[in-house]
Amino acid sequence: MERSKVMRMLMIVLGLALVLLMADATR
Repeated sequence: MERSKVMRMLMIVLGLALVLLMADATR
């Protein structure tokens, strides 16, 4: 398991979570 892949996955998950939070806050 490469470390770069794990970091990329974490960044994607965090980005999605942020988008969901922003959408929920603006609603």
